[in-house]
Order: sequence, then structure tokens, then C-alpha cells
Amino acid sequence: MRQRDADPQLSLLRERPDSAGFEVRESRRARRLSIRVFPHGRVEVVVPPRTGADAVSRFVADNRAWIERTLSNMAAAGASADLAMPDEIRFQSPSEHWIVGYRTAQANRLTQAAKPPGGRLVLAGPEPKGRTARDRLRRWVLEQGKRLLLPQLEDLAREHGFRYRDAGIGRQRTRWGSCSAQGRIRLNCGLLFLPEHLARHVMLHELCHLRVLNHSRRFWRELDSVESGARALDQEMNSAWAHVPGWLYYGD
Repeated sequence: MRQRDADPQLSLLRERPDSAGFEVRESRRARRLSIRVFPHGRVEVVVPPRTGADAVSRFVADNRAWIERTLSNMAAAGASADLAMPDEIRFQSPSEHWIVGYRTAQANRLTQAAKPPGGRLVLAGPEPKGRTARDRLRRWVLEQGKRLLLPQLEDLAREHGFRYRDAGIGRQRTRWGSCSAQGRIRLNCGLLFLPEHLARHVMLHELCHLRVLNHSRRFWRELDSVESGARALDQEMNSAWAHVPGWLYYGD
């Protein structure tokens, strides 16, 4: 799987008043300027090395109509979710409902009281809805991903005769999962918020990459052999981000 460029974020557009809301990333791999619109409204402009601010601004201006149209479509699909800290968390894969409370205290702390299926969380601290609390809640979701998603992956692998080297949970902003040539699978904790049939589809997708590490016809034949209607499910994944709350990835 492709590795992300290690180049730092640039501030070319942020220096100009007509560029609010955009991030610019310089990439050694880029041969031309490109724009990526991510779930929940983030817009990234990828530029080759030594690209000037004026050239970037012109490129964004030329593509502004497409950007606004794409953002509007995402909002209509529910992808531009409220970034505020939640009062409840609803997992779908599997179904759990957690009530979230907040309490002002001297020390930062997250406590949980399980009441299956779900329970109650309390975030305490000087700013119980601040950045520290948000980070702590995100770490909690990652832990729930390990608790709930990895056993499902293991069961599916056993059912269909797949063998992977190891598996982990991440909070990737642009992909639902990945599988390396070494047999390491990494799933997005956001799968917890997807309907179970879509989360299962992602897991089977990554498991099939253990045998075919591309998206060739051979890969789709492999996926079709373990999951009927794989192509239709793949299309359904185009709007799957609408199920995932924005606070999990964005916001201070």
C-alpha cells in the first residue's frame, strides 16, 4: 500500500484572504497540482516542490466551483457532521450505545461504566470538552475498535481460510483499511459506526488483499468468491463516511 508523503503542511494559501479552509501539502511525488476533498469538508491542495503561492491561488480559483459542488454533495450526504463533542456514541458494528457526560475537575480523566450493550462515559477535567478530552475520547474509540473489530476480522479470516501476520486499529482520515505485502492489516476505527454489512465488506476486502495485492479483475473474482454483491457494496461505501461523526477526525 502507498505510504503517505512525509512532507510538512505548507501555509501558501493561508496567507491569502481568499483561501480560508484549504490546506496545502507539498509532495515530492506530485507532478502537477491536484485537489482532494475529504469527508467532513477538509480540502487539501497537493503541489509539486517549489510551487509558488500565486500559482496555487490561481489553481484553486479555477477549480472553486468544483470544490464547492463537491463540498455541497458531501454535506447533503451527511458527511459534514457536527464537530462538537458528543452526548452519545452509537456503534453499529456491533450495536452499542454509550451515553457521554462531562464534569469539570482538576485532573483530566475518562471513566466508563459498561451496561451492555453500551454504557456510560464521563470525561472530567479543567476543560471537559476541550482538546485533551477530545483526544482522550478518540483514544477510547481506538480501544473499542481493538475490542470489537479485531475479533470480527479474526472470525472472518478463520471462516474463509485467510491467514494474516497481525492486525491493528487506526484513525485514518482517508481510508477504511489497508493490507501490506507482509500480511499486516490495519482497520479504521470509524468502521464501528458503519452498518455491520459495510464493516464486514471492508474486512473481507482487506483479507482478499492477502492473496491479490491490487484491484485487478483477479482481486474482484477473489472477493466475489467470499462475498456476493461485492461491487454493489463497494459503491455503497462511497457514502459510508456519512455514518461517522466528524469529532472523531476533526476539531481541536
